[in-house]
Formats: sequence, C-alpha cells, structure tokens
Amino acid sequence: SVFIGSITDAVCTAYDSVTVFVVNPTTPIAGFTVSASTAPSTEIITLTDTSLNIPNNWRWEISPNNVRFVNGTNANSKNPQVRFQAAGVYDIKLVASNAAGEDSVTYNDVIEIFLEYCLPTVGSSASDFIDDVELNTLNNSGNGSSNTTIADWTLIDPSLRTTLYSGGNYNLRVKPTGRTSTVAAWIDFNQNGEFESSEKLGEDFGVAPNSNTFLNFNVPANARFGETRMRVRMVYNASNLDPCVDYAFGEGEDYFIDICDLPVNSILADNEAVCIGSNVNVSAI
Repeated sequence: SVFIGSITDAVCTAYDSVTVFVVNPTTPIAGFTVSASTAPSTEIITLTDTSLNIPNNWRWEISPNNVRFVNGTNANSKNPQVRFQAAGVYDIKLVASNAAGEDSVTYNDVIEIFLEYCLPTVGSSASDFIDDVELNTLNNSGNGSSNTTIADWTLIDPSLRTTLYSGGNYNLRVKPTGRTSTVAAWIDFNQNGEFESSEKLGEDFGVAPNSNTFLNFNVPANARFGETRMRVRMVYNASNLDPCVDYAFGEGEDYFIDICDLPVNSILADNEAVCIGSNVNVSAI
C-alpha cells in the first residue's frame, strides 16, 4: 500500500509518499537477558525481552517463586523489574507470543541472590558494648568489644549459632556493659535480608550495666526454614531501637540462626532432634 501525504501553506504545497508492506506475523523466537548474574536481595533486577519476530504478549515464570514485581511491572510486562526475597539460585522462563503462536525459553540457574543486611554505625562504643549473648545453645560470653559498626559473628566465628524450631518459645539473654542502655534484637524469619518491625524479638529499656536482660519470643509457625540471621543491639540514651539506624553510642552483633521444623525424636537411637532435609542414620534397636 502507498500512502501520500501533503503539507501546504499560503504559497506552496509539498507532497511525499510512504510505501507500507503488510506481512503475516511469524511465531516469535523467545529470548531475554538479566541485568545481573549475581546480586544482593536489595537490588532491583531487570528482565529484558530480546525475542525475535515481534511478540506482543509475555509471560514470565520464576522458580522458586520468592520474587516481587516492582515499579508498576508484573509477570506479563515486556521488561519487568523484580526484587528477589530470599537467597538462592533461580530459574527464569519467558513465554513470548503473537497472533502466529508462542515460543518459550528457560534459563536455569541464571541468577544467584545473596542476602545483604544493613550495616549501621555508632559514633563510639569504647565503654558501651555487649558482653554476653546467649540463646538456646549459642553462648558468646566475655567477647564484647568496641566496634563502630556491627560485630559480624557470622564471619568472626560462624560456629556461634543455634537451631530454633518453628513455633518454639525461647529466651534471649543479653548482658550489656558500660552505661545504662536499651537492648533489642531481631531475627530475619522470612529470610528476605531485612529486619522488619514484625521480626523484633523485644526491647528492654533502662538495662543496668553488667546485668542480664531476657527477651522472650516465639518463632512464628510460618518462619522460613534454613539459615538466617539474628541482630542484637544495645544503645545508650535511646529507645524504640531500629536495626539499621546509626546511633551515637552502643554496639550491635549478628549471628547465624538455623530455623527448622518441629524435631523428630522417635526413631533415632540417640534421641537426637533433626531438621527437615537432614540426612539421618537409622539403626535397629
């Protein structure tokens, strides 16, 4: 088809023509790129359609489905943006279609997500720090020190960890030193790399130096199983503590926590509790 257009003023008129070829649609050949192959859970990832033959419909499938579409995009957007909500390796599938048909492509293990937690600072912790932390089988006593940021025991000594069970009730013991302070703690129960307000174990204001405070809490029944993180903070001259805010005085400490389903006791010769997914050696008795 030929289309002729014109433009005119009071003196002259100009003409131009455009030839348009109409072709039948062709089945797409699906393809896409990912903006990163490794990224923290805080980063927004863009999935970019590179399919051939002009698709006009898209369907994205991500496995495992620990993902949230952001910035007004969704699973049917051409180039969606997503935030992954748990650490791990993910597969991504795109189904691209038009009037001629559809095609799909799946990239396995296309992106690895790791958790990246906030790292607040304190102006000085020369005298105000955490001396003891005890939870279940985790016991870190007498190792408090002056740190202007989080003392990350997941790196210093990863063996300082404990296992908590879904639905269980626990007491966290913390002994601060220095001056009278506020103590609070959080566990990232949903393993999304954030310490949310609903994950705060408790807070105790006005804790005297070198005295114990106990925060009693329940592990939510819907807590995600696996390795996660606990943060303990003590701060001088503050209340309503935040896990990520910078304070003038105090200290924070991070620890690994393993969340498991209720223990299984009945078939083990030594009556040891184990987590779902663990290997168990069973012997006849």
